[in-house]
Amino acid sequence: MLLLLALPLLLGAKANTATDYDVCREGFLEIVWPDQISTDQCRQVEKMALAAWDFDMKQMNWSPSIDMKRTLRLRLLSVERMKAKNPGAYAIANGGGDVFIASTAVLKDRPSVGTFAHELGHVQAFRALAGDLYPGSVSKIAMTLSRPFSQGARSAT
Repeated sequence: MLLLLALPLLLGAKANTATDYDVCREGFLEIVWPDQISTDQCRQVEKMALAAWDFDMKQMNWSPSIDMKRTLRLRLLSVERMKAKNPGAYAIANGGGDVFIASTAVLKDRPSVGTFAHELGHVQAFRALAGDLYPGSVSKIAMTLSRPFSQGARSAT
């Protein structure tokens, strides 16, 4: 009886699980999506992400001994899905330094590219500091990166 009551919940949970599809890959960056996106859009996001990554690397001057080039999965979500899962966010970095989630809103809202530098700053700090992660210091690192990068991105367009 309990199984019959729980069955619709179990089936519903399975139906809400999004499958990620590979769209494009450049070096260590792998972009996947559960929503419809064109290869051109993927390449635009890829360029933004790699520019922010390189900017952060130059600003932070991390030690060459740190493995910064291990695979980074950028999960690109539609604006609607991002609003449902992470209201108010353009992008977020997940713990572990291996996953970065961004909204397709970055394709239309150019100032949001500063968010890439900010969130990728979290990823790099996590990778660099590994077990010595203190949330306050990671946030300070990320904040110092987003404003100068977004100002440079605006002046480049």
